Amino acid sequence: MNEEKGNPLEGFGMTARYLTKTEVRDPWKERLEYRVTLTYRGRVILETPFSMGIAHIPGYERRQRRVIENQEFLIHALETGTVPKYSPAGYMRNSEPILPTLESVVSCLVLDSSAIDYADYEEWAQEFGYDPDSREGERIYRACLETGLRLRSRIGESRLRKLQEWAANQ
Repeated sequence: MNEEKGNPLEGFGMTARYLTKTEVRDPWKERLEYRVTLTYRGRVILETPFSMGIAHIPGYERRQRRVIENQEFLIHALETGTVPKYSPAGYMRNSEPILPTLESVVSCLVLDSSAIDYADYEEWAQEFGYDPDSREGERIYRACLETGLRLRSRIGESRLRKLQEWAANQ
């Protein structure tokens, strides 16, 4: 398949390592957190944190009405990064891992990278609904800007633009 006309993710690969609650900045937030390594044509182009909300846990929606079972389910999933499997003895620890997809990671990263298209933080903040005087907003902007600059330098302007176009249509 021709990379220019075919799958925009051709040549990309990814690994993800689940971070335990002792490895994350805010262990009280209910989210799945990873350290992802993105590769292009076998070369590492970016290592970054990546998180997903609890709705990405397979089976989570079915358990929302059962409060006690849901709490046990969530605690297990958030502690281990795996889908809890119920047995008469409780949740088994050898269940399948919950991993982000290459599509979701690349989509998020290239959408974040659009920060390189703004003249400064204030312009970006206005577009994305952040307070132009917010230090937290500016920290987010700078992280997005760094992601965009790193991606552009490693895969080129043309490929980054194609990925941004693809991600915007997801």
